[in-house]
Order: sequence, then C-alpha cells, then structure tokens
Amino acid sequence: MFTSFLRLSSQRSPILTLLLLMETSYLLAQSRQPLTEVELTPEFVASLEPKLSNPTLTGQLEVLDKLVFGKGNILRIEGKSRRCLVLALDTRGRQFVKLFDLSSYDLNDPKLRGLFYFNGVFSRAEQTSKGVMEISVTYARVSSRPGHPYAAQAETFARRNREFKQQNQEILSSETRHVPSPSLTPQPANPPATTNQNPRQVGEPVGSAKKESAPEPGTPATGAPAGTKQKDVSKEPAESEDSSGSPQNKPILMRRNRTEKENSPDNSTSVENPAATPGGIQVRGDQDVVIYRRKRKGTAQDGSVRENSSPLIDSEVKPVSTAGLAREVDGMMLIPEGYVTLGSDEMADREKPVHRVLVQTFYLDKYEVTNREYKVFCDATGHKVPPYWKNKTYPEGLGKHPVVQVTWQDAIAYARWAGKRLPTEAEWERAAKGPHGYRYTYGNVYDPQKANTETRKTLPVGSYPANDFGLFDMTGNVNEWTSSLFKPYPYKKTDGREDIASSGTRVLRGGGNFSGTSNSRCLVRLDGLPEYGTPSDGFRCARDPN
Repeated sequence: MFTSFLRLSSQRSPILTLLLLMETSYLLAQSRQPLTEVELTPEFVASLEPKLSNPTLTGQLEVLDKLVFGKGNILRIEGKSRRCLVLALDTRGRQFVKLFDLSSYDLNDPKLRGLFYFNGVFSRAEQTSKGVMEISVTYARVSSRPGHPYAAQAETFARRNREFKQQNQEILSSETRHVPSPSLTPQPANPPATTNQNPRQVGEPVGSAKKESAPEPGTPATGAPAGTKQKDVSKEPAESEDSSGSPQNKPILMRRNRTEKENSPDNSTSVENPAATPGGIQVRGDQDVVIYRRKRKGTAQDGSVRENSSPLIDSEVKPVSTAGLAREVDGMMLIPEGYVTLGSDEMADREKPVHRVLVQTFYLDKYEVTNREYKVFCDATGHKVPPYWKNKTYPEGLGKHPVVQVTWQDAIAYARWAGKRLPTEAEWERAAKGPHGYRYTYGNVYDPQKANTETRKTLPVGSYPANDFGLFDMTGNVNEWTSSLFKPYPYKKTDGREDIASSGTRVLRGGGNFSGTSNSRCLVRLDGLPEYGTPSDGFRCARDPN
C-alpha cells in the first residue's frame, strides 16, 4: 500500500515524494535504537524467582525500568489515594501484576473483566512470604485488544533511564574526593568589622555550644576572616571523610530534649552592631530583611544585572522577628517569614508569570542528605538502597557526598522517618535566594568557583560557602526534590499541587553538577517522574517551627 501511494504521489507532486522519503529515513533511523521491550509471561516471571531469593541481586534486576507488555485476567482494583489494577498471570494464583498510574477512564470502565492486555514500565518485583510473585508496572495502559501502545510517560521514563546510565557510570568512576583549594575560594573585598564565630563543620556533632550567624556573601565555608589560612582538607587521609558517625541533618525522631538555654529567646544568634544591607538599610541581627527590585536597564553595584524579582516595587523591607526560635536546631536552619518572587519575565524561560508569594517561617536542612545518613535510614527501615550502592552500602569514600538516584517517593519516606517533610518549591526558592533575593544562592553573577556546577560529579556537602541563611549547596551539587506537583504558575499552595497523594511529575530545584549558567539559577524548575531518580537527583528536608 505504501509503495502504491508513493508511486501515485510521485506522479502528482515531486515535493511530496521528497517529504515522504525524508520522513521514512527518519523513522528508519529511529528504529535502529528501539526501546527495550520485555513480555511478562508466566515463564518469564518464574525465572525471576532465583534472582529475588539472592539478596545481592534484589533491586538489581536487569528488566527494571524497561518497557513491558503481557496479558492476564483482571481480578480487582486496590488502593484509595493511589489505585492500581490487579491481574493474574497464571491460573494457580501465584503470579500477579499490579498496574499503577492508569487513567481514571480505565479504572472506571465497567467492562474491565476477563482477559485483558496491558503494557507499561517494569518498576518492581518481589516475592511475598507465601511465595507469591508480585510485579509492579507503572505508567500502564490496558486494552481488550492485543498490542501494546505505550503511554507517552512510559516511553519517557524508559528513555530517561537509558540516557542516565552513562551519567551514573561517570559518577561511580569519578574521583571520590575534591575540595576546592583555599586559593580558589574568593575572599570578600572589604571584610566586616565584626567577625562571626565559625559555623559547625561537616561531621561536627550536633548540639555544639558554638553559636553562629549567617555568613557574609563570599566568605569561606568556615566563616574565618579574610586572609586567615584555611585547613587543607585535601591533604587529610581519605578515610577521614567518614570518621564521624553522627549525621549532619539529625532526624527529629532521634533528637534529645533541648535545654532551657536552647529554648530561650537569647539562644538565637544576634549581632551587636547593625549590618548594612545592599540598599543601605540598617538592620539588627535578630531581623531578616527582604529586598525586591523592579527589573531596570543598567547594572547593580557589583556589576551584575539586576534580578527581575518584583514587577511591582523597587524595594520592600519586611523585618520578621524570630524571638523564641533558635536559629539552628538539629542541623536545620531557621528561614524566617518573608516574600519570595517566583517566575521570570525573560523570553526563553518557561517559568511564567512573575508573581510574589508569602512564605511562612520554617526550618530547612543545612546540607543535602548524604549517603551516610541515608544508610542509617535504610538499615533502620529495610528500605531499598540506591542502584549504585553495593552490598547495601554506598561506595567507599562517598559518605559525605549527597545521596543520588533517589526517587521522590524515597525522599518522602526518608522525611517521614526523620520526623520531617520535603520543602515546597516556594519554600525552597525563598531559602535559596536568601534575604536579598539573589539570582544564584551566592549572588547575582554566575561563578563556578562558588558552587559545584559543571564538574559532572558530586562533592562532599559543605565544600562551598553557605548562603546568607546558612544553607550549603542550594546551587549545584545535585537537583533537590520538593513536595510540589509540577503545575503551571502562578504558585498557589491550595490548588492541589501540595497534595502528596496526587499522581504526576514533581518539581526539582537547585541545578546539579551538570548545570551551567542558566540552569543553576534559583528560579529554574525541573519536572521529574516520582518513581525515578537520576544520578543528579537528591534532596534535603524541611519542617515547621512547632
């Protein structure tokens, strides 16, 4: 039929013939690299049992995250917030397939009975204590007719998995330690008259008697004055990286009762002399000032382009009292109430429109969750470990590196176990931009020496200076999961985007070690499938003050 149509079209329109030939060549080129497909027959599922019985192979089946199809008898619909369709593959009732992320039309179809064909992405296989094999298939579709027309999300999921395999290998083969030398860390041009005390170093036990205040932009991570000789971490033994057994982001469930001194208002960090903001406003140390500027022609005092933070006003000061709240609790920093401007008015950006959101006071982890902290969680709960771990532990020397290849669901599970939650994307951007609404977490000018970007490998958390809220690696290192569904702006917390039980892609923030000038901006939003974690994806946790 196609040959007859081509012959007919060539007689009438040579241009149409050329277009058809070009389209045919493109389809043939695409077919040279087809997505891997696997048929879930009873015999194939039975072949998985030996692998599942071997603990070293659990979670490492080669068929995971690949396109699958098959047929089975529909039994029932399970679940409330996230419903799934259960099918039986064999007649003995020993092999079941659970189909997730079906459309509401499929689940409400009254004709769903008897033999049906299904397809989707193989996401999990487990054998129950009674010897029943259960297969989970996500982004699934069902049909009464043979064939497997995969959903767009299923194909995207499988394609991303193949693309990121190479990135994962690069992470595993890269150097496990790299800390920028003191000479590469920019020093402030005019050191402040008063020097804050050093913040807690990575690995230092939580609850130290030291007090700290937000470091000045451009100061080293140790908080020492400009010109002070920094400790060369690169000369330490490789094993010293994991010498401390206590996590940096301490789970709330493991927290000891704070003393009266810690609970008193005097425990919050204050500065004797008022500090001057970029707008020349004198602010006391117990207040936080949020400054918004309308986008103008020209440059800022530091030579950078002004951030297009607010389309309404040039500047606004919102002092917020944090009396009675400790600035740091269990490795989490206090982010005071304030406005954040979301979105962009630049033509190339999809984050539109520009709008302002008021964010309530909350706490956020100083550091991204590390491999060492995630292992404590996995050991305590039996949760599955990331794919790049071996024998249920992370590669040697990566204890203080952020855990990666964790799904959104993994991050939710960890946060619940720790007595915390994931931050909303509005909370995350408010914390990343700091009290002055910077373009990047360290300022308005892109500087790869101030964050782990364009290195194509993770680094130990805290390798670069903290921002004005005392948070590390909010720009670069890894993308960070938020609780928010990826919905169009403007952001409204009450429009369902913060419903944990809803299905759909979730927002990632912060840019990773692969990011450059554009993708490292605090305003950039990425969408991620909730059941898929890439070598660039990690997270940190938040919690409410009370």
